[in-house]
Amino acid sequence: MPIIAPHLPRQLELTDNSPSVLYEAVEAECQISEVHFKNYSFEGDGLAGLNLSSCLLENCRFLNCHLEKANFENVKFTCCDFSNSDFNSSYWANCEVQSCKFLGAKLQESVFKHFAVTDSNYTYSDWDNSRITNLALTASDFSSANFNECSLKYLELEEVNFSACGFFKTFLRGIDFRSCNIEGIRVSDRYREFEGMVTNVYQAANLAKLLGVVVK
Repeated sequence: MPIIAPHLPRQLELTDNSPSVLYEAVEAECQISEVHFKNYSFEGDGLAGLNLSSCLLENCRFLNCHLEKANFENVKFTCCDFSNSDFNSSYWANCEVQSCKFLGAKLQESVFKHFAVTDSNYTYSDWDNSRITNLALTASDFSSANFNECSLKYLELEEVNFSACGFFKTFLRGIDFRSCNIEGIRVSDRYREFEGMVTNVYQAANLAKLLGVVVK
Protein backbone atom coordinates (compact mmCIF):
# COMPACT_ATOMS: atom_id res chain seq x y z
CA MET A 1 0.00 0.00 0.00
CA PRO A 2 1.59 3.34 -1.06
CA ILE A 3 2.54 5.91 1.55
CA ILE A 4 0.46 9.10 1.44
CA ALA A 5 2.87 12.04 1.34
CA PRO A 6 2.17 15.26 3.26
CA HIS A 7 0.00 17.65 1.33
CA LEU A 8 1.40 21.17 1.67
CA PRO A 9 0.16 24.36 -0.01
CA ARG A 10 2.49 25.96 -2.54
CA GLN A 11 2.97 29.01 -0.34
CA LEU A 12 3.56 28.77 3.39
CA GLU A 13 3.84 31.60 5.86
CA LEU A 14 7.48 31.95 6.91
CA THR A 15 7.75 32.78 10.60
CA ASP A 16 10.49 34.55 12.48
CA ASN A 17 12.64 32.70 14.98
CA SER A 18 10.69 33.72 18.07
CA PRO A 19 9.49 30.76 20.20
CA SER A 20 6.38 32.71 21.17
CA VAL A 21 4.46 31.40 18.14
CA LEU A 22 4.72 27.84 19.41
CA TYR A 23 4.35 28.59 23.11
CA GLU A 24 1.23 30.70 22.59
CA ALA A 25 -0.39 28.03 20.41
CA VAL A 26 0.30 25.33 22.99
CA GLU A 27 -1.04 27.45 25.83
CA ALA A 28 -4.22 28.25 23.87
CA GLU A 29 -4.51 24.64 22.64
CA CYS A 30 -4.66 25.92 19.05
CA GLN A 31 -3.50 24.22 15.86
CA ILE A 32 -0.78 25.88 13.77
CA SER A 33 -1.44 25.45 10.04
CA GLU A 34 0.36 26.23 6.78
CA VAL A 35 3.51 27.65 8.37
CA HIS A 36 7.18 27.29 7.35
CA PHE A 37 9.47 27.05 10.37
CA LYS A 38 13.08 27.64 9.35
CA ASN A 39 16.24 27.74 11.49
CA TYR A 40 14.29 27.44 14.76
CA SER A 41 16.19 26.39 17.88
CA PHE A 42 14.57 25.25 21.15
CA GLU A 43 15.54 23.31 24.22
CA GLY A 44 13.54 22.21 27.25
CA ASP A 45 9.85 22.06 28.10
CA GLY A 46 6.77 24.07 27.19
CA LEU A 47 5.84 22.34 23.92
CA ALA A 48 3.79 19.37 25.15
CA GLY A 49 0.60 19.11 23.12
CA LEU A 50 2.00 21.03 20.12
CA ASN A 51 -0.41 20.68 17.17
CA LEU A 52 0.92 21.23 13.63
CA SER A 53 -0.95 20.74 10.35
CA SER A 54 0.32 21.27 6.78
CA CYS A 55 3.64 22.70 7.97
CA LEU A 56 7.27 22.53 6.89
CA LEU A 57 10.10 22.40 9.44
CA GLU A 58 13.48 23.11 7.87
CA ASN A 59 16.86 23.15 9.60
CA CYS A 60 15.27 23.31 13.07
CA ARG A 61 16.78 22.10 16.36
CA PHE A 62 14.52 20.88 19.19
CA LEU A 63 17.01 19.31 21.59
CA ASN A 64 15.88 17.65 24.83
CA CYS A 65 12.40 19.09 24.28
CA HIS A 66 9.19 17.89 25.92
CA LEU A 67 6.70 17.29 23.09
CA GLU A 68 4.47 14.70 24.73
CA LYS A 69 1.02 14.29 23.13
CA ALA A 70 2.09 16.37 20.12
CA ASN A 71 0.04 16.09 16.93
CA PHE A 72 1.58 16.23 13.44
CA GLU A 73 -0.59 15.93 10.33
CA ASN A 74 0.69 16.63 6.80
CA VAL A 75 4.04 17.82 8.15
CA LYS A 76 7.43 17.63 6.43
CA PHE A 77 10.68 17.67 8.41
CA THR A 78 13.94 18.32 6.58
CA CYS A 79 17.46 18.66 8.05
CA CYS A 80 16.10 18.93 11.60
CA ASP A 81 17.51 17.68 14.90
CA PHE A 82 15.16 16.35 17.61
CA SER A 83 17.79 14.41 19.55
CA ASN A 84 16.77 13.24 23.04
CA SER A 85 13.35 14.87 22.76
CA ASP A 86 10.23 13.30 24.27
CA PHE A 87 7.34 12.57 21.87
CA ASN A 88 5.55 10.01 24.03
CA SER A 89 1.84 9.55 23.22
CA SER A 90 2.16 11.62 20.05
CA TYR A 91 0.26 11.29 16.76
CA TRP A 92 1.83 11.40 13.28
CA ALA A 93 -0.21 11.16 10.06
CA ASN A 94 0.97 11.77 6.47
CA CYS A 95 4.41 12.94 7.60
CA GLU A 96 7.78 12.88 5.86
CA VAL A 97 11.22 13.01 7.51
CA GLN A 98 14.31 13.72 5.41
CA SER A 99 17.91 13.96 6.62
CA CYS A 100 16.94 14.44 10.27
CA LYS A 101 18.26 13.31 13.66
CA PHE A 102 16.03 11.71 16.27
CA LEU A 103 18.92 10.23 18.24
CA GLY A 104 17.60 8.89 21.54
CA ALA A 105 14.11 10.30 20.91
CA LYS A 106 11.24 8.91 22.98
CA LEU A 107 8.29 7.86 20.82
CA GLN A 108 6.53 5.36 23.08
CA GLU A 109 2.77 4.75 22.96
CA SER A 110 2.42 6.83 19.80
CA VAL A 111 0.46 6.40 16.57
CA PHE A 112 2.06 6.57 13.11
CA LYS A 113 0.02 6.47 9.88
CA HIS A 114 1.62 7.00 6.48
CA PHE A 115 5.04 7.95 7.82
CA ALA A 116 8.13 8.11 5.58
CA VAL A 117 11.74 8.42 6.73
CA THR A 118 14.78 8.90 4.44
CA ASP A 119 18.47 9.36 5.26
CA SER A 120 17.83 9.92 8.97
CA ASN A 121 19.30 8.85 12.30
CA TYR A 122 16.99 7.24 14.88
CA THR A 123 19.74 5.45 16.82
CA TYR A 124 18.66 4.57 20.40
CA SER A 125 15.15 5.88 19.75
CA ASP A 126 12.32 4.20 21.67
CA TRP A 127 9.05 3.28 19.91
CA ASP A 128 7.72 0.82 22.51
CA ASN A 129 3.97 0.12 22.57
CA SER A 130 3.32 2.20 19.44
CA ARG A 131 0.84 1.49 16.63
CA ILE A 132 2.49 1.85 13.24
CA THR A 133 0.70 1.55 9.90
CA ASN A 134 2.08 2.32 6.43
CA LEU A 135 5.68 3.05 7.35
CA ALA A 136 8.43 3.54 4.73
CA LEU A 137 12.05 3.63 5.91
CA THR A 138 14.91 4.25 3.47
CA ALA A 139 18.69 4.48 4.02
CA SER A 140 18.31 5.28 7.72
CA ASP A 141 19.91 4.20 10.99
CA PHE A 142 17.72 2.59 13.65
CA SER A 143 20.51 0.69 15.38
CA SER A 144 19.91 -0.02 19.08
CA ALA A 145 16.38 1.37 18.77
CA ASN A 146 13.43 -0.33 20.50
CA PHE A 147 10.18 -1.46 18.86
CA ASN A 148 9.01 -3.63 21.74
CA GLU A 149 5.34 -4.65 21.94
CA CYS A 150 4.47 -2.62 18.84
CA SER A 151 1.79 -3.21 16.23
CA LEU A 152 3.42 -3.07 12.77
CA LYS A 153 1.44 -3.15 9.51
CA TYR A 154 2.45 -2.41 5.92
CA LEU A 155 6.16 -1.62 6.23
CA GLU A 156 8.44 -0.80 3.29
CA LEU A 157 12.13 -1.12 4.18
CA GLU A 158 15.18 -0.32 2.05
CA GLU A 159 18.74 -0.38 3.38
CA VAL A 160 17.82 0.28 7.00
CA ASN A 161 20.22 -0.46 9.86
CA PHE A 162 18.33 -2.38 12.56
CA SER A 163 21.44 -3.82 14.24
CA ALA A 164 20.95 -4.52 17.96
CA CYS A 165 17.35 -3.34 17.63
CA GLY A 166 14.73 -4.67 20.06
CA PHE A 167 11.51 -6.29 18.76
CA PHE A 168 10.35 -8.01 21.96
CA LYS A 169 6.74 -9.20 21.49
CA THR A 170 6.49 -7.40 18.14
CA PHE A 171 5.54 -9.80 15.38
CA LEU A 172 7.41 -9.39 12.10
CA ARG A 173 5.35 -11.63 9.84
CA GLY A 174 5.42 -10.53 6.20
CA ILE A 175 7.96 -7.72 6.73
CA ASP A 176 10.79 -7.81 4.17
CA PHE A 177 14.19 -7.24 5.81
CA ARG A 178 16.32 -8.53 2.92
CA SER A 179 18.07 -5.21 2.19
CA CYS A 180 18.49 -4.35 5.88
CA ASN A 181 21.06 -5.01 8.59
CA ILE A 182 19.39 -7.10 11.30
CA GLU A 183 22.54 -8.33 13.02
CA GLY A 184 22.01 -8.79 16.74
CA ILE A 185 18.31 -7.90 16.80
CA ARG A 186 16.72 -8.73 20.13
CA VAL A 187 13.50 -10.69 20.66
CA SER A 188 11.94 -12.95 23.30
CA ASP A 189 13.45 -16.28 24.39
CA ARG A 190 11.08 -18.31 22.21
CA TYR A 191 11.85 -16.28 19.05
CA ARG A 192 8.21 -16.21 17.99
CA GLU A 193 8.69 -12.72 16.60
CA PHE A 194 10.68 -14.22 13.68
CA GLU A 195 7.77 -16.30 12.39
CA GLY A 196 6.93 -15.32 8.81
CA MET A 197 9.50 -12.53 8.47
CA VAL A 198 11.20 -12.26 5.07
CA THR A 199 15.01 -12.52 5.00
CA ASN A 200 17.80 -13.34 2.58
CA VAL A 201 19.85 -16.53 2.83
CA TYR A 202 22.65 -14.94 4.87
CA GLN A 203 20.22 -13.44 7.37
CA ALA A 204 18.32 -16.72 7.66
CA ALA A 205 21.52 -18.57 8.46
CA ASN A 206 22.36 -16.16 11.28
CA LEU A 207 18.84 -16.35 12.70
CA ALA A 208 19.00 -20.13 12.55
CA LYS A 209 21.98 -20.06 14.91
CA LEU A 210 19.79 -18.39 17.52
CA LEU A 211 17.39 -21.31 17.20
CA GLY A 212 20.18 -23.84 17.70
CA VAL A 213 20.25 -24.89 14.07
CA VAL A 214 23.67 -25.72 12.58
CA VAL A 215 23.94 -24.49 8.97
CA LYS A 216 26.68 -26.04 6.82
